[in-house]
Amino acid sequence: MNELGEPIREEWIFHHCLLLEDGERVARKWRSLTSRPTALLVTNDQVAAGMMLQCQQLGIKIPGDLALIGFDNQPISQVLQLTTIELPLKKMGNELFELFLHKRKLKHIEIATRLIKRATV
Repeated sequence: MNELGEPIREEWIFHHCLLLEDGERVARKWRSLTSRPTALLVTNDQVAAGMMLQCQQLGIKIPGDLALIGFDNQPISQVLQLTTIELPLKKMGNELFELFLHKRKLKHIEIATRLIKRATV
């Protein structure tokens, strides 16, 4: 946000979001804001799915009124045509296993993710 010259707005940060129901809550909260973000990057695809369901009930168009990106590329994201960020879970698990197996000190490891563009942006 700083690079875009935009302030970080605390009311645009939604805490404790892990479940489908949390996504429904966020969609209702988003609708009640007087100044709304036009896009959200969501904790995981399950929360994004909850948002999509609630937005549909509230008449909020995705991506027209709100662009939405999930995070983890679960099977539900393909069914809902949700744009998401794929996490290479197998590679992450392998790296962690190697650290513990060889009793290495924790270090900084970068693992590439991939944006999967679908219908929500």
